[in-house]
Amino acid sequence: MEHERGKVYNRMKSAKTPEQKEALVEQRDKLSAEIKVIRRELFYAGDIEKRQEEIRQKLIRQQEYQERQLGLDRPQQNKFRERDVAR
Repeated sequence: MEHERGKVYNRMKSAKTPEQKEALVEQRDKLSAEIKVIRRELFYAGDIEKRQEEIRQKLIRQQEYQERQLGLDRPQQNKFRERDVAR
C-alpha cells in the first residue's frame, strides 16, 4: 500500500493538468485512509499479542481459585449430610 502511495506521489509531480492532479490526490487520500486502518489494526493486534500471556495466567489463577472454592464447599456439605443421616 505504501509503495503504491509513493508511486501516486511521483505521478502527482508530473501531472500535466489540474484534473489529473485532482484524480491522483483522491487516489492518494484513499490509499492513506486504507493505510491508517491497517496500521490501527496492526497496533491493536500487537497489543493483544503482548497481553495474551498475562490474560492466560489470570484465567488459570481464576480457574484454580474456583476449584479451591468448590473443594472447600464439598467437605462442609458432606459433614451436614453425615449429621442428618446420624440423627
